[in-house]
Amino acid sequence: MTQAYEPHTSAPAPWTLTGRAFGVVGLKRPRGRLLPRVTVFCAVTYSHAPVGPYHEVFALDTPLPLVGVHSEVTHMYVDSPESTYWGRRNWAVPKRLARIVISTEPGTFDAVLYCPDEHSPAKNLPGFRMLLRRRPGRGRRRHGLRRKGRRLGIAVRIPRRLVRISQSDSGHRYTTELHGRGRVSIARLEALRSRAPVMPARRVFLPLMGFLVHEFQFVMEKPLKVRGV
Repeated sequence: MTQAYEPHTSAPAPWTLTGRAFGVVGLKRPRGRLLPRVTVFCAVTYSHAPVGPYHEVFALDTPLPLVGVHSEVTHMYVDSPESTYWGRRNWAVPKRLARIVISTEPGTFDAVLYCPDEHSPAKNLPGFRMLLRRRPGRGRRRHGLRRKGRRLGIAVRIPRRLVRISQSDSGHRYTTELHGRGRVSIARLEALRSRAPVMPARRVFLPLMGFLVHEFQFVMEKPLKVRGV
């Protein structure tokens, strides 16, 4: 779980992170499986992390049925070398360094991931783009506001022992618990372009629902080495 890169900070697990995010939930066409997988594409702006602020784009798979299963991060890109190093070292998540541009104009949420050099000779070629807009409505509903009109979205809490990711590395599998809270609302997906092998291919993904996480705080605990693989 180590890298040749020499970090400038010490950031072992657990991590507490805060920030904002947006993404889309859908189904990924199975390959050699009877059931599809629930897949999430997500773009995140971390305002606070043990390695400092950074951006992230990732894809996460959860097999069906959802009872008693662990999710797996299949693709993850960040624009921080420190986050890349500690993400791999702490939890074996497949973080890779890439250029990410995230913009959140009023009502519009846009994320562009540019291909790492090993995936494309064209450094400025996007390998992934996701564009969402706030859902139209009336009055406070249009803005996702509470009755007092002060905060966006609906409060959501992820309790302990409910959500885990399971990653493999160097002949072992590591399981990590995630828990936290945030404020979430539904968004309309305007555009989604995803090119393999940078991210899962768009042609195998069926989008179901866009979402906005207006503010969150969550904890990634220390991983548990569960078994060899």
